Amino acid sequence: SLTNPLFVPAAQANFMQDDEPVIGVAAHGVAKAYSVWMMPIHEAVNDTIGPDPIVVTWCQICQTGIVYSRKIDNLVLTFASEGVLWHDNEVLSDRQTDSFWSQGAAIGIRGKYKGTKLQYYPSSEMTWKDWRALHPNTLVLLKQTEQDKKGISAAQKAYRTNGRVGFTGRSLIGGALPPKVFVVGFEIKGQPYAVSISDLETRDFLQVDAGGVSVVVVPTADRLSAKVYLAGSYRFSKAEKDGARILLIDQKSGSSWDGSEGRAVSGKLKGQRLQEVPAHTGFWFAQFSFNPTTKVLRP
Repeated sequence: SLTNPLFVPAAQANFMQDDEPVIGVAAHGVAKAYSVWMMPIHEAVNDTIGPDPIVVTWCQICQTGIVYSRKIDNLVLTFASEGVLWHDNEVLSDRQTDSFWSQGAAIGIRGKYKGTKLQYYPSSEMTWKDWRALHPNTLVLLKQTEQDKKGISAAQKAYRTNGRVGFTGRSLIGGALPPKVFVVGFEIKGQPYAVSISDLETRDFLQVDAGGVSVVVVPTADRLSAKVYLAGSYRFSKAEKDGARILLIDQKSGSSWDGSEGRAVSGKLKGQRLQEVPAHTGFWFAQFSFNPTTKVLRP
């Protein structure tokens, strides 16, 4: 795990490939990218975005890249990978209290903070090419070692599509989808929901009802993940592409909304923002293991 990560500007990142997926974080006028090909080596990167202490985490088995705040009870924690699994998911520990944390469940599972929830920090997963297009001044995590530079292995690539489920092959499997379908999972009023990434392959957005709450799900241009927003009273009728951005057009005002930020960028509502719902992408079996009551929302 990394505690003092080093970054370089995008213009100096000749070690990155255009199709390399990254976990991206942008806040307080700062954008940073963390290569998914590096994350299986480190699994946790302790960092800051402006004044905010964050930890970027990755579980190779569940294919979940999730960013959390490191601040708990006014204490800033330093996280490390514990090297063990819980429900086929990465277990983190913090160096301040030696509590154990489930990456996928976002909760303390042993020690002082058992039962304490981690707070999600907004992030995106997309190719380096698209992240750089959205954030040309981004910083990117430096690949310092030969292991960092090797990239993802053939075995890791194969795992994304082969029949193996989890570390032992005995993960909780069930629910509405095949175990290795990629989904974006989120929660509304305590009820977990999921949208299959495959349902977004031919759509630029999906507006659905989640227990009486209208939400809009906007995929990244490369369809690696998606953002989720509360739509409120807005009804989006169509979308347009602008490079790596997907622009939603709301039916009533005709305003354009940047789907990567949930912000109206033109029209009568320019400057308005949609409320983002914390969401992350990973295999269905991981979503179902931690949230067996998940409802799958379909077009």
